[in-house]
Amino acid sequence: MTAPDPGTDPFLAPPLEAEQLALLSRYGQERPTTAGQVLFREGDRAYDFIVVLSGAVSVVDHEAGVMRELATLGPGRFVAELNIMTGERVFATAVVREPGLVLVVPVDRLQEVIAQDQQLADLIVQVILRRRQWFLQQRAGLQIFGSRTSPDARRLQEFATRNRLLHVWVDLDTDPAAGAVLAQQGLDPSDAPVVLMRGGGGLAQSVE
Repeated sequence: MTAPDPGTDPFLAPPLEAEQLALLSRYGQERPTTAGQVLFREGDRAYDFIVVLSGAVSVVDHEAGVMRELATLGPGRFVAELNIMTGERVFATAVVREPGLVLVVPVDRLQEVIAQDQQLADLIVQVILRRRQWFLQQRAGLQIFGSRTSPDARRLQEFATRNRLLHVWVDLDTDPAAGAVLAQQGLDPSDAPVVLMRGGGGLAQSVE
């Protein structure tokens, strides 16, 4: 049995109603898109709330130079995840798969919108929380490389958990692919623990 497409799953990507689109349009701007256009990318510090009006937008991430498609969102669906509210760095890239039209709502204007419509506010919050859980299942986000016997590695993992950062623990003692991923960044397992952004956008050594 084929798994449901997260881009059309009503649990993860419910289409917005006409009234909700009309409200959002008063605070945003419609923009045409072209195939291959990047709307935001991994490592960005912020992005706008985007609604696909026509065409399609794919959400992807990268590891060791290989792109992975996570979901494709069509008309009526919005492109956003929990980091639009928390200010975390973006861990995925949104790229136009099929040209069309998007509605772009700046984050500060989005706050005004949801203050007016409780139903829309609840929908957005519920969906982005569900997406966060789904992305965790897909092993998206920061990657923490280290050994479970390392106190520094444990501190990094505890820091990410405490600050609700989307992250994946990569155990150098048990994951045979971990060394190859580090090698792509010019690193060796002896450099661990390290934190690697998806796409190699940011790299940090252990924290005190």
